[in-house]
Amino acid sequence: TLLCFSHVDGNDATETLHHRLNESGRLYVTHTKVDDRYVIRVCIGATQTEAKHVDAAWDTIRTTSRNLRAES
Repeated sequence: TLLCFSHVDGNDATETLHHRLNESGRLYVTHTKVDDRYVIRVCIGATQTEAKHVDAAWDTIRTTSRNLRAES
């Protein structure tokens, strides 16, 4: 499964979120551009990935995103 998303505050916020997620050491995400929009990609496909891993990744994404918005 490939999940693509961007931050509601635009490209700069999405790029910052991308870097902060990777710097956290909790997960590794990649990015691409779609119609000049910076997009974060999360691939979920390892055979040993469980729902708890996906939940932990999503929690990290949400928390990091909220912290980023609070800084604005």
